[in-house]
Amino acid sequence: MKKVTTDAITGDEPNPGDDYSLSHAFWEQGQALGFPIKFDLVLQHLRQDMRDDWYFDCLQYDDIFNSEKYAKRVIIALLQEWNGTYSGSKSVVRDIPKKGYGERYGLETDFFDRFLYQAICSFLIPYYDNLLGHRVLSYRYDPHPQNKKYLFKPKISRWFTFEGVTLTFIGSKKYLLVTDLSNFFENVSRVQIIDEMKRAIPEIVATGPQKLQIRNAVSTLDKLLEQWTYSGNHGLPQNRDASSFLSNVLLSSVDREMAKKGYDYYRYVDDIRIIADSELHAKRALQDLIRQLRNVGMNINASKTEILAPDADSETIAKYFPSQDSSTTAINYMWQSRSRRVVTRSVTYIFNMLNNCIESGETQSRQFRFAVNRIAQIVESGLFDVGDALSTSLLDTLSGTLSKHAASTDQYCRLISILDRDGRCLPALEAFLLEEEGAIHEWQNYNIWLLLGIRKHRSDALVALADRKLQKSLQSGESAAILIWLSCVDETDLIERSLLGFSASMPYQNARYLLISASRLPEGKLQALHGLVPTRLLGTVARAARHKNKDGLPFAVREPADLLNLVDEVSEYD
Repeated sequence: MKKVTTDAITGDEPNPGDDYSLSHAFWEQGQALGFPIKFDLVLQHLRQDMRDDWYFDCLQYDDIFNSEKYAKRVIIALLQEWNGTYSGSKSVVRDIPKKGYGERYGLETDFFDRFLYQAICSFLIPYYDNLLGHRVLSYRYDPHPQNKKYLFKPKISRWFTFEGVTLTFIGSKKYLLVTDLSNFFENVSRVQIIDEMKRAIPEIVATGPQKLQIRNAVSTLDKLLEQWTYSGNHGLPQNRDASSFLSNVLLSSVDREMAKKGYDYYRYVDDIRIIADSELHAKRALQDLIRQLRNVGMNINASKTEILAPDADSETIAKYFPSQDSSTTAINYMWQSRSRRVVTRSVTYIFNMLNNCIESGETQSRQFRFAVNRIAQIVESGLFDVGDALSTSLLDTLSGTLSKHAASTDQYCRLISILDRDGRCLPALEAFLLEEEGAIHEWQNYNIWLLLGIRKHRSDALVALADRKLQKSLQSGESAAILIWLSCVDETDLIERSLLGFSASMPYQNARYLLISASRLPEGKLQALHGLVPTRLLGTVARAARHKNKDGLPFAVREPADLLNLVDEVSEYD
């Protein structure tokens, strides 16, 4: 790769082109990539989408989000390196544990590829969303959001609508077919997505020049997906708003055909429900659905397919309509009051929901995340004392059940970071990592190392473990988090040694974290980086030094929650 001249010590950044290439007009008129990019708006959309990243960035990319000119310069420099075509880079495959014993893949890309992915979809969504039927309830474009950072209509309220509409099968004495798609994102075909997007262009309401820009965006998307797909031609990056939008485009032909056949059909991402007149009618609908899905390379998940009778028992209804339970409803009503006193009263209900989910093994449920989000907001807004007995009891439960809920480690760590001000859980987290035969999930370990880092929790045993892990590989997801942990506990010797392994071929996050951790070293120790830092990482050392929390650690500073915005920020969108 051609390198732009850099000084990794002083933090010089790429500076190709001229001032016009940094202007709004240059990007919004499509001069950079052949389609309009509202740079500031795309950054807002991307920041919102990154909130729930599996491998979240310790700085939440604040150092880049807060420097729009830097981001523009990098993209222009990459276009120069790639001779006028934004080619993108290969994704890195990371394994994420699922409920039970399964795993899903995560396709991790660098920040700038992620930005382009978001920019393409932010541009295309207003055009393609109009082609979707009203029975598709997920990831629908919001032309008038309450805040510009929201691209889609409120997700939780749309899910409630999905549940509420399909629950009417009981009152109407009908049957309900419930199913979802098997390994949906893994099986998505790049060729079929691009073909469907091109096929739909004549149906889009747009001018000729706008349709040319749409074709340019689709062409760039195709190049990026070709770099990222999991197995040659199949697989989308998971846990991305842009991927969910593309799934709507791919399944739109299925949606149309099922509607043409007269079915009372509803879809939320890959969850599909059909209200039928009888059990036989529901079976026929399932047969038609399977045949339509076959046309786009998909199939149903047989283990999650069921036909519910109008007299289905309460346990079955609760399984498929979790948001309709009385506790969730009560909490929602309390929060919608916007009364400090009433919202505070919801705390007991929320803690009971958390404990019940853990006890029943349902920490991957919507109720559990619903409760975690509300605890986070109510603590950050100052409405709850974390020293309460409710917190102590829950923390003990979290410490004792971590190994059984690998897929929920992010939520466990979030709760611990919020509630455990005295470090009650930290010895248990350390013990988990040190028991290496049990700590088998890199993503789980990633979350734990970062939590220990932000708490400055250190021991000789952990330093020895970190040393062994880094000597084994600097490329793993866990190693990236270990580098940040070393920075937090001032183990600079191991950071300095790791610099000898720096290369442009390292996974983006690992290289970024090594540079962030190196910001703690004296300038003279950074000589090993000269000439090695690729374009997309220029200036990271200097920016990281400027973006630390009040304790001097490389973690983003969270904005305090506002009681008046709790319902808008969490209930509707998280």
